[in-house]
Amino acid sequence: GSYVKVVILCCLCIQEDHMWRLLSI
Repeated sequence: GSYVKVVILCCLCIQEDHMWRLLSI
């Protein structure tokens, strides 16, 4: 159960990183 949460959090972190890169352009 906790493993799924970790994967979801990782996906969210990756999406946030991409969003910040797009905003920083």
